[in-house]
Amino acid sequence: SGSELAAPATQDALAEPAAAAMSPEDQGPSSAEPASSERGMAATSTQPPESKKMDDLSAFATDGTTILASEAGDLNGDGQPDALVVLDPPTRDGVEPGKGAPRTMLLLIRDANGALQKAAQNDRIVPCSKCGGLLGDPFGYMGIDGDDFTLVVEGGSRQRWSSEYTFGYAAQSNDWYLRKVERGAYDQISEERVS
Repeated sequence: SGSELAAPATQDALAEPAAAAMSPEDQGPSSAEPASSERGMAATSTQPPESKKMDDLSAFATDGTTILASEAGDLNGDGQPDALVVLDPPTRDGVEPGKGAPRTMLLLIRDANGALQKAAQNDRIVPCSKCGGLLGDPFGYMGIDGDDFTLVVEGGSRQRWSSEYTFGYAAQSNDWYLRKVERGAYDQISEERVS
C-alpha cells in the first residue's frame, strides 16, 4: 500500500512538505527554512533520456488520473532504476485534469523481482494547475541526484514565489526524509528578493 515520505521530526511520509506547501495566497515572502543538508540538486528535465527510460508507468495512473511528469533514478542505492511520478487528478464534472485539485506524487521502488512498487505517496505537495497565479501551472520540475530527490513548485504574478523541497534516503530506516526546504519570493517591479 505504500507509506508516505517522512520528515525527520514527524516520521510521516512527505508530511512536513505537505504542510509547508502553502496555498497561492500564502506564498508571499518568507524566510528560508534551515537546511539540514548542504547537498542540493540541479534542475533536470522531467523527460528521461533514452538511457534512463523506465517501465510503463500507466499502471500507477488509476481511477482516471494521468501522468503529468516522471523521472527515473536509483532512489535507494540498490543499483536498480526507481521512479518519481506526478499524477493529475481525473476530469470530474467538466473540470479539466489538474485544475482545482492538487496532484499526487508517487515514489516507486523496484522490488526483488524487478517490478516497480509504490513506496510513498503525497497528495498535497504538488499544487493544482491553476494554483500558480498568472505565472501558470506551478509545477516546476523534479530531479534525482543519487538517492536524493528534489521537487520545485513556483508561481505568482508581479511577485513570484518558489518552494524547493529536497528529500534524502536513510538506509537504516528504509525511508525518505525531508533534508531541506528553500522558499523565496521576487518582486519583478521593485526587484526586491526575499528568500
